[in-house]
Amino acid sequence: MSITRNNIIVGDVDWVKLNGTDIGATFDGVAVTKSREDFEHEVDQYLDAVDRTPTNYAQEVEFQMSEATLANLYRVWNEKTLPTTNVLNLGMNTTINEFTLEFRGRAPGGLTTRTYYFYRAVPVDESSHATKKDDRILYPVKFRIMPDITKAEGSEYGFYLDA
Repeated sequence: MSITRNNIIVGDVDWVKLNGTDIGATFDGVAVTKSREDFEHEVDQYLDAVDRTPTNYAQEVEFQMSEATLANLYRVWNEKTLPTTNVLNLGMNTTINEFTLEFRGRAPGGLTTRTYYFYRAVPVDESSHATKKDDRILYPVKFRIMPDITKAEGSEYGFYLDA
């Protein structure tokens, strides 16, 4: 077996940006998930499926924000208005905020960085945080990556760039 040690990536994320704005420190890394659902072609003549056809794709990015700012809470909780003062109004936003999402970490093969870029990210799932005397406040967030159908086929979600 041939092993290239430079291709083994160990390390944290340098930064995370939403709509080009650095959201500050994160905790416990960034997780990217791409899932696929398939239809299995079954026929009477065989005990197993004879083919599979993709029927649904989903991509998600999940991380925890360590900087407990009102602006970050706005991003996590899908509030209507980004705070420009020391007030974040909490309400019922009837639309879902959409962001570009990018983050940068280490790259394999002796390259310096890998940048992950997603065209359309919307916050999903519940999110809560706690104020405790012996722990930090974290804003956990999960973004559903939506396809940008104006992009070329095969690149609708975004791209990774090793530099």
